[in-house]
Amino acid sequence: MVTVLKTVVGQLTASSNLALSATQKRSHVGRFCVYWGDMKVRRFGWIMTLGRPWVLVVLLCLLFFARSYFSVDPDFGWHLSSGEYILTHGVPAHDIYTYTASDFPWIHHEWLADVIQSLVYRLGSGYIGLAILHTLMWVAAFLLVMRAHRSKLRFVTLWGALAVLSFAGVRALSWSVLFSAVLYYLVSQAHRPIMRVLIPLLMLVWANIHGSFVLGLVYLVWQFGTTRSAEWLRVLLLSTLMTCITPYGPFMYIEVFRTVSDVSLTSTISEWKPFGIGIEASVFVGAWVASLLLTSSKRITRFLRFDSALLLAAFVSSRHLPLFVIYALGGTLVRFGEIARNVYFARPLPTFARVAVVVGVVGIGALSLWSVAASSSLNPEARWPTAIARELNSHPCNGHVFNEYNIGGYLIWKAPNTPVYIDGRMPSWSQGNVKYMDTYRRVITDAKVRAAEFARYNIHCVVWSDNTELSRALQHEDWHSVLVDAGYVLLKKN
Repeated sequence: MVTVLKTVVGQLTASSNLALSATQKRSHVGRFCVYWGDMKVRRFGWIMTLGRPWVLVVLLCLLFFARSYFSVDPDFGWHLSSGEYILTHGVPAHDIYTYTASDFPWIHHEWLADVIQSLVYRLGSGYIGLAILHTLMWVAAFLLVMRAHRSKLRFVTLWGALAVLSFAGVRALSWSVLFSAVLYYLVSQAHRPIMRVLIPLLMLVWANIHGSFVLGLVYLVWQFGTTRSAEWLRVLLLSTLMTCITPYGPFMYIEVFRTVSDVSLTSTISEWKPFGIGIEASVFVGAWVASLLLTSSKRITRFLRFDSALLLAAFVSSRHLPLFVIYALGGTLVRFGEIARNVYFARPLPTFARVAVVVGVVGIGALSLWSVAASSSLNPEARWPTAIARELNSHPCNGHVFNEYNIGGYLIWKAPNTPVYIDGRMPSWSQGNVKYMDTYRRVITDAKVRAAEFARYNIHCVVWSDNTELSRALQHEDWHSVLVDAGYVLLKKN
């Protein structure tokens, strides 16, 4: 297939070269050249460049803001609450939100990100200010990758954004995407000494912002392995030392590797599940593969790349997909530019082919937007039990509350005086050899374990999804429904 494509491209280019003399080529560059990045284009150039640069910026801002504002992440609440706590009391050494893990040594690898979020929230802008902040982070990430190669293939960049749109929002992943893009840009400009100086400083901030800084170190290891340069070795060693400057020192790595090494996350957390790549991402992956096949003559080694490793990680856990797109986008832009130069005298496609391309692009783009709209609401908190949180504040439970995993962070935010059973920080935490998540799952499925756990912690209230097996089982026992809100039910023991 690759050989056939290259042959067709060669024939088209050769026939165009024979048809025009060198002088004619120079005089007709503006008419015939469809090099999507640097020239005015006539055929599909308007699709690839999206017209003016500001068009891409506006589209990216609209897409990411809509995703950020109209959907509150399950972990947003505890992130905001922990930022407020750190501003008042300092970085915590133990868990401060649950009654089940109050003595657990919490290594908060996102402490600085939470402080920044709390400060933005305090300024009076509230959630909309945070939505704007995270929108700017996602947009800046994609523009930085484009800037690294001075590419103008804005349609490819837009498609990369559509591929990761479902992962966007006011969430810690935004910091991972932004810092990955900044590191990618600095490495691409590493021929300038100042850029190599900035990399360790970036890693210092990244280590305090989010645990994904380990990925940045892996990328630097890859750079050293491919260049075998003493300069890159110095950058790598200095960057590694900088990541140890945190409130927890080098122990920050404990929490990172606890999460990375937990293979059970792929079966317990939806975002960590394997093969969770949608249509938009599949198209981007296909374009990435096609660009490699069409521009590289090496059949095996062309896929021995850093972004290839990230693609494998994305198949193992869909959470890694945005990082793959960031690191793969730059090379994809460059290779599409090469393909454009090679075929810039090719004859125009038939009308039916143009229509098929436009319909396909618009159709898949509309499907992406529809999937975002279907999971969003004009009220950011519409899918969360706000009335139940108010009820717990005004009429505290006569005992502890057993809560569903996904709403633990929301209750921490909206019902701060009500300790929770579990929340989004804890899927890899363990007490002795028993993980809190495993106990939580046994409570849901095993009535004997549930009775023992409820007695152990004096649990008299339950906040759970309404009309589920557990909520129905409790109501058949000695529990009654107090309030139903946003698909959740508050149950209290009689």
